[in-house]
Amino acid sequence: MNVDRLVFAFAGSVVLASLGLAWAMSPYWLFLTGFVGLNMLQAAFTGFCPLAMALRFVGIPAGCAFPEKPRPPSEQQVTRATPGGVRMAEPAAVVEWHKSGAATIIDVRERREHEAGHIPGSVLIPLSSFDPRKIPLDPSKKLVFHCQSGMRCGPAAAKMLESGYSGEIHRLRGGFNGWMRAGGVVVRGA
Repeated sequence: MNVDRLVFAFAGSVVLASLGLAWAMSPYWLFLTGFVGLNMLQAAFTGFCPLAMALRFVGIPAGCAFPEKPRPPSEQQVTRATPGGVRMAEPAAVVEWHKSGAATIIDVRERREHEAGHIPGSVLIPLSSFDPRKIPLDPSKKLVFHCQSGMRCGPAAAKMLESGYSGEIHRLRGGFNGWMRAGGVVVRGA
């Protein structure tokens, strides 16, 4: 169950309840139906829905109607440290790094996944055949690893550190999925 379904289920339940109360008790309950309808109408144009925000806050996964809004990158949220010189990078920050040419992005997914959609300019080095020597290192750029959802880039970062790399590695939080949710550009094909 995601945020969209819960918001629609709640709105539908309130509308049905207010119609039942209007029929059984007082026609003034129809104002509640009108209120819900107006809120859904404005949400269609603005994307603002307090219930959706509350559900996302408690950890319910976002949907298509009420997606998670990418936060602007700031030094406080750009990265969160994990052990061993590896940091988690927020998707919005990586999108900005990519736009400004400040990142070398390594895709550790398999070739078929990469061809289905990838970050422009990313370097494909699948985890199944990961070789740290193949990584183009540029000390002036941030090194970013990504996979589909953010899990496989962890073992790739560990292999990179085991090979003796002492620089900072950024793992794209949420992987390619996070990139797309943050509005990052995607290309298809090889």
